[in-house]
Amino acid sequence: MDHDKARVFVIDDDPAARLSLEALITSHGLQATSFSSAEDFLACSMERLGTLSTDEFEEIVESNWPDCLICDLRLTGMSGIALQNELTRLGLDIPLIIITAYGNAKSAVEAMEGGAVTFLEKPYDDDTLWAAVHRSLEESTKRQRITKIRHRLAQLTDSEFEVLNHILRGTTNKEIKEELGLALRTVELRRSNIMKKMGAQSIAELVRLTFEAQHTGIPRGPHGRTSTTKDLRSDKRRKASDRKEDAGR
Repeated sequence: MDHDKARVFVIDDDPAARLSLEALITSHGLQATSFSSAEDFLACSMERLGTLSTDEFEEIVESNWPDCLICDLRLTGMSGIALQNELTRLGLDIPLIIITAYGNAKSAVEAMEGGAVTFLEKPYDDDTLWAAVHRSLEESTKRQRITKIRHRLAQLTDSEFEVLNHILRGTTNKEIKEELGLALRTVELRRSNIMKKMGAQSIAELVRLTFEAQHTGIPRGPHGRTSTTKDLRSDKRRKASDRKEDAGR
């Protein structure tokens, strides 16, 4: 990616630490934005993402998205690990560096298993931190792509997601019709909606996009959800909804 345009966000409740990190980041020609708490970061950056259309969401990812997030482990309010878990719940894959003066093996393992780029104990030297930032920037483009795909997946309704699961297993429209007890036209409509929402031009591309979202990067939240029949609505509720859908045609 173009490092001159890269955006690094810093979260630390120590003003001196924030200034020091901002100075290091800007000295390498990067854009730095800092927050005193995880809550401030979420309120400013993420709060309305769930209400955006796919185009609006992807525009924000491309134009105003952190390419790297540096966060202290111990913060007033939500901790660095809690923020990481919240980003995972939202399905947002941002390269994350956790820093702390109170490190322990448990926290380090939890951070790394959650998808952090690295876990640094204070005091660290500038070269070590910059190496971690550089690694984050190299990952950023891939992670932004995955976040976009996960957002598209999240736009699917439960009934569309159920049909998607069948498509991924290679089930034909006729077989889906029989298995789900739907009208063929309903299956075709849902299949068409899935292709449009996912931005896929072919079944092969649909499979590739779904696989990328579900098997790359951080553990997936609602933007990269998996689904089984038991996760969806009960047969009774689903069939009632299907009858309404058919009646409206």
